[in-house]
Amino acid sequence: MSGGGKSKKKSTKVIAVPEGLQIEDDDKFYKDIRSALTTSLGTGFLTQTKKQTGLRQLVYIQQPSSPTVQGREGLIPALPLFSDERQSAWLVVEIESEYGKPLMLKHVSLKLWQGATADSAHLSFRAEWDVRDTKLSHAQPHWNVHAPRGSASELAPEIDFKAFSGLQAKEISSFAEFEQAQAVVVVQPERTIVPTYGLSVEQMHKFHFAMAANWHAPNGTAGPSVSTTQEVVTWISSCALYIKRQFAFVMGA
Repeated sequence: MSGGGKSKKKSTKVIAVPEGLQIEDDDKFYKDIRSALTTSLGTGFLTQTKKQTGLRQLVYIQQPSSPTVQGREGLIPALPLFSDERQSAWLVVEIESEYGKPLMLKHVSLKLWQGATADSAHLSFRAEWDVRDTKLSHAQPHWNVHAPRGSASELAPEIDFKAFSGLQAKEISSFAEFEQAQAVVVVQPERTIVPTYGLSVEQMHKFHFAMAANWHAPNGTAGPSVSTTQEVVTWISSCALYIKRQFAFVMGA
């Protein structure tokens, strides 16, 4: 006979389910992304590289000879997107996940870098989808725009009265000597006054520009939900192709 007659209840352990989209087969997932980008961008053979910090895993799609650009994560590989004598562009394809069983997709980012060379390129904008943001705190997917780097305008060289007077202190016997002396005078360009209004550089890239909102419909939302990894693959390749075509369009190619 049992003493007390009371049955003991088994305690149930609540396991927190990580946010994100479950990746059933990560090898196939990344292979499908590489294949889709090869088709949409015409890049040829693609590989991937991985950076891992704790459970955080970043995967970058690249060509075997991809150049690198300086990002927040250090030097990261970029896919050539456009090139001519005026301007070139590179696309960084970054897939963030949380390592474990199962592997959980967290965030996808397509970053456009532009410049004369990869070394001098700067981040222009990002197309992103954060699959963790199920409550749509920000529009998903969305664009983030980075303020362009300022460049000092080329000012025509001028000589002020003080500098001109200094030239006269030296005896000049010919017009050629006058031109030679005038050429060595260094004139500092006037400092540009920075306006105190508008978004700062730091604020600009935090603004989420909706990409797939249906606000025109009753009960519209800031973006759709993503339910399969194949939808992610299709979005990556289609968005990358759109970026490539738009950049070529604005460059008049």
